Amino acid sequence: MKEYQVRGYSGLLYDIIENSRNQIRKKQSRNYHEMEIEILDSKVVNAQDSDSDDDKPIYNPKNVPLGWDGKPIPYWLYKLHGLGIEYKCEICGGAR
Repeated sequence: MKEYQVRGYSGLLYDIIENSRNQIRKKQSRNYHEMEIEILDSKVVNAQDSDSDDDKPIYNPKNVPLGWDGKPIPYWLYKLHGLGIEYKCEICGGAR
């Protein structure tokens, strides 16, 4: 039964599997110089993409904390974890 399903899926995904195989063959047939050029091109493209993201100001109207990716965490998550609750110190009475 499982073999039949696998063969059915492989038949449906034949084009995608062949494209992946061809792409791997291309990568394996490249020499060192061609790989270096590809890596440099991808770094240039990534640098251009990251520059455009850095120029935009971060939209944070509710002043929620930033997450690990540098973007504000969702407001519902902020409320869920109780990050908006402020407790006064019982010892010093809030004096600073």
